[in-house]
Amino acid sequence: MTAKELAQFLKLSESTIYKLAANGEIPGFKIGDSWRFDLEEIQKLIRQSKEKVKKQRDTVEGKKETGSVNVATDEEEIVKTQLIALEILGEDKK
Repeated sequence: MTAKELAQFLKLSESTIYKLAANGEIPGFKIGDSWRFDLEEIQKLIRQSKEKVKKQRDTVEGKKETGSVNVATDEEEIVKTQLIALEILGEDKK
């Protein structure tokens, strides 16, 4: 899959796809000067991101119940992870 095709699939700009790939935030490989992406790998990354957000949310909820949560720190980490997941999912339609 090309960067353009992936951008359309995720509803992101091509430049965002290139930036994420160059930073190693999404799996891809280069053939010459062109980036290519495996859709199954991208979908796997999305599933993993969703699972990570859910685990973090569950951890914070568990800590809140026991009173051992640093709400500011834990919730900031969740927000950061959610923003990454949203960008990858294409829900962040800047």
